[in-house]
Amino acid sequence: MQTISVLGIISYKVWPAQMGGQKCAAGFYEYLSKQCAVTVLVSRENQQKDIPLQHAESFLFNHWWGPLNIIWVPAILMLIKKRKITHIIIEHSYLGWLGWLLSKLSGRPLIVRSHNIESQRLRDRADVWWGLYAWYERWVLRHVAHNFFVTEEDMQWAIAKWKIKAEKASIASFGVTLQQPPSGDEKHGCRKFLETAHEITPEEKVFLFNGTLDYLPNVDAIRIIISELVPRLSKYQNFQYCILICGNRLSEPWQRVLDEYENVVYAGFVDDIDIYYEGADCFIVPSSFGTGIKTKLIEALANNQMIISTHNGIKGLKTEHYLHKLIAVPDYDWDAFAEAMVNLPEKSLLKTPETFYQTFHWERITRNALAQLVQL
Repeated sequence: MQTISVLGIISYKVWPAQMGGQKCAAGFYEYLSKQCAVTVLVSRENQQKDIPLQHAESFLFNHWWGPLNIIWVPAILMLIKKRKITHIIIEHSYLGWLGWLLSKLSGRPLIVRSHNIESQRLRDRADVWWGLYAWYERWVLRHVAHNFFVTEEDMQWAIAKWKIKAEKASIASFGVTLQQPPSGDEKHGCRKFLETAHEITPEEKVFLFNGTLDYLPNVDAIRIIISELVPRLSKYQNFQYCILICGNRLSEPWQRVLDEYENVVYAGFVDDIDIYYEGADCFIVPSSFGTGIKTKLIEALANNQMIISTHNGIKGLKTEHYLHKLIAVPDYDWDAFAEAMVNLPEKSLLKTPETFYQTFHWERITRNALAQLVQL
């Protein structure tokens, strides 16, 4: 059997991993390193002391200055030879051109792991150059040995629209470290923490929304919470609730808006988001656009949390992953979304299905990815 040695190239800050995209990259390489040799080459924003891998280099320019990395090609080729690299993986398509060049010069196969369809994200936020990036992204994904996607939907879209070869595509999703739901005592303790920290009464239903709050789909979700859900919930006179919003990079104008609402609490960035997942009654995903998997939804399910989501929000999940733990409502039907919040079932003894943990644990994800690498 071939001895696998992976070079993972990441063109943005990953460690310490706090946001969804960072966790998606960090978890993948940290668990893959337990199964084969891994060297990561990351942008210089990453501090060596923060990277929990034995072999790591942090001299790349950020992808915003990506073309400048051409000067590092000789050094990277030397690294490939020194570490006996057999496969090159790039997170996202940003530096796909660099990976293609390194692959041609070294003879090693190139794999791209797409967290989403990046050009569609650019289109959603109305970037004028999204069409140009779509051409480039398509070119990258068609000139690699293999493509990892985080959702079945993204993979099938790329196969249908961009004619990516199906035999050169597979799933390497976002993962979790938990292997079973937290205990009832843990959840009870977390609920008490939230009540104390945010002056929440025991009678209130606590709804949680979490994310990187300058990311357009998350900004839009906050707009929906304020302009669509809160007005509808206010019509239910006896309904006591609190919506907790956690995350960093929220703009000051939005912070001032949230301060005006009695039932909405902005908690900012929290060091241990699992406390909030476990302590809330329900996690909400009022988002109707964006590609890729909603990492926060996966984390919520791992923490045995009830979820109310739009259909768009549950991309990457199959029914057997959540069963009774998720209520899906049609996109843009905010009446139905608010009604689902009001009629949220009482705390249930039913737990997140075992199938979820079997599918989304990092060990299984990286083991399947390694099996794909062996075939290249």
